[in-house]
Amino acid sequence: MRASVVVPLAALLAAMGVSACAHGVAPLGNPAPRRRTEGPRAIPFAGGDPAQKGWTKVDGLLWVQTEDLDAWRKGELRLDDGYAPFDEADRVTKSPEAGYVLRTDHLVLRTDTTFARARELARIAEDHIDRVLAVYGGPLDLRLPADPLRIVVAARRADFTRLLASRVATPVDWGAFYEAADGTVYASDERRERGGLSIVADLRHEMTHAILDLGRPEAGRSRMFSRPQFWLWEGAAIWTEGLGDPPGQGQERFERFQRRLAWGDVVPLPELFGLGQDAFLGRHYDEVAVWMAWLMSVDGGARRPGVYALLLRVMDGEAELRDFERLVGISPEEAEKRWRATLGG
Repeated sequence: MRASVVVPLAALLAAMGVSACAHGVAPLGNPAPRRRTEGPRAIPFAGGDPAQKGWTKVDGLLWVQTEDLDAWRKGELRLDDGYAPFDEADRVTKSPEAGYVLRTDHLVLRTDTTFARARELARIAEDHIDRVLAVYGGPLDLRLPADPLRIVVAARRADFTRLLASRVATPVDWGAFYEAADGTVYASDERRERGGLSIVADLRHEMTHAILDLGRPEAGRSRMFSRPQFWLWEGAAIWTEGLGDPPGQGQERFERFQRRLAWGDVVPLPELFGLGQDAFLGRHYDEVAVWMAWLMSVDGGARRPGVYALLLRVMDGEAELRDFERLVGISPEEAEKRWRATLGG
């Protein structure tokens, strides 16, 4: 029986260059999802109403072709391990480009994980879209793109490394990345051996980059990577890594930062504010995670409007060092003093 909810994917990816998770060269194909600059922030469906194209939502999440609906109801199309587009014995020879294709209201997920895992990741990703829009939509005047967000998840680290190597000239050890040139988020379901985050945190981080990037006009974005206050582009994504989680989860960044703080290996905020993307290292991500958590909650959240205003300046490629004090309303030195007092350092 042909499965409409899981479709073998033909050659999806063409080799292209990219630097970090923020910007890349023009792709050979696969144009990025179309931006919307007016209209409602959220739309019921990206890419048009699937129902008008002969699809039916079967479980409150996934869309299948209506002609397969009876099979779904009879249990012949299953949400667990009973339905695969290729033999399980062949899985080691397959790649993320030749696995499942799942369609939700606002995204398309391509993956060679098990179907149950694919559905779980699709739910996490779809929920994250709503949460990011709730937090950043109004303050940043975001609009979901007209086309579905694209996500590719490799079940194995080796396959993700291959995808990464085809897009990044210099070897790097990432768990996920956002390719702005074609608007796609890539991630590995197999965690890095050392220092890696869960795929949930990685997906949320890179999806936030995608939503913030595609949700506004792109004029100025190419400048933000070499200007002051670049930390906030990463901070905005880092802060959403735990959205939806119970308190106390996702402590990896905080624990690593506390160790560095004990060693005295922490960058003063004025120095951090001046770093461009090329100088932004893994240890800076952990510091920004702790700093951003404090900044968004201090004074009962009173600094948030200024943080959003600064983020707009960053994304417009216009940020200056003086903008933090001017917009957030506190000097970097005073902010660091108050923040460090909460850390015992």
